[in-house]
Amino acid sequence: MKRSPLKKSNVPIAPVAMDDPVPAGSTVSIERPECVEPHPHAIEQAVRKRLSREDGIRFMELVVRRMPDGICLDGVVHTDGKCPDIASVVREIANVEQVINHLLVLPAVEEELPTDIDLTSSFDRS
Repeated sequence: MKRSPLKKSNVPIAPVAMDDPVPAGSTVSIERPECVEPHPHAIEQAVRKRLSREDGIRFMELVVRRMPDGICLDGVVHTDGKCPDIASVVREIANVEQVINHLLVLPAVEEELPTDIDLTSSFDRS
């Protein structure tokens, strides 16, 4: 038996407006406001602020990333030899167990270089 292309289907078609932001049958869900974190980077900011106040260390570069089960630290730090245990400080602040420390630890710079030195004149231009 052949079906006629003009025969109407028994499946009802729901009307959909073209400007409808969420059409019927959509799988998009709306989150309750209390489930959304009010300050998404609060932990990272607290870690950066606390580590910048620690004695004996000076960060030239610091990147703090949150991971599903911990914190990851990247950057460059100068220390005078009395460096605190950075991982334990981060565990205390962020209340996490795992801290991945990718910090490059360098000795403290004894003397600041003057900014008026022209370093380009030191190179031989042949």
